[in-house]
Amino acid sequence: MLATCLPALALKNTAPAESSIDGHWAVNLAASENGEALLAKRMEEISKEQRRFEERRRRQMQNDPFAWEPEFTPPEDTPQFRAKMEERDRSMRQMLGMTKFFDIKQSAKGGKIELVSEFETRRYEAGARTQVSLPQGQLADSKSGWEGEWFVIERNSRDGPRITEKFRRLKKTDQLEALVTIKGDSMLSGMKLRRVFDRKAGSQAPTSQSVGPVR
Repeated sequence: MLATCLPALALKNTAPAESSIDGHWAVNLAASENGEALLAKRMEEISKEQRRFEERRRRQMQNDPFAWEPEFTPPEDTPQFRAKMEERDRSMRQMLGMTKFFDIKQSAKGGKIELVSEFETRRYEAGARTQVSLPQGQLADSKSGWEGEWFVIERNSRDGPRITEKFRRLKKTDQLEALVTIKGDSMLSGMKLRRVFDRKAGSQAPTSQSVGPVR
């Protein structure tokens, strides 16, 4: 009970001594949680809830003819619809941090961090606050900084998801640990994903990498 009353630790603008996430990192699927399985399970839960809703609506219409509502019609399988679904799936993987790699640049004292993934490039100043666009387009307040050995990024949208990302180097194995937690109003709310990345010699980022809105 006492722990719930303690204030949250403030994020620091410098890293503790010998805490660095700098490097080129490739995902180690064997050591990571299965993000694809977690995502498939969540989508199945959403699909079941939709079917339950449709069944309740059908029964209501049978019992009360004045409770008529337009029947749900699945969208046509057009190239535009498929492109929309592909973009939705991509944004969900992006929110969950399901990238194959990270190229991370960290300044000498950890005050500046650049994160390059297969989805985007983001730049942060530890201890700073700003506004950013989330993968699905919502505007969010963002803050970042060091919490012990963890570099933490919090992005909070008032009417959408609240995403917390945490990164640290595992000193014993020289690996990168990444944790993502999603709360708020989102299809992915309540999901958590832990992934581990191995150090690689060179960058895996494509030459034409888009730069995100975060400084």
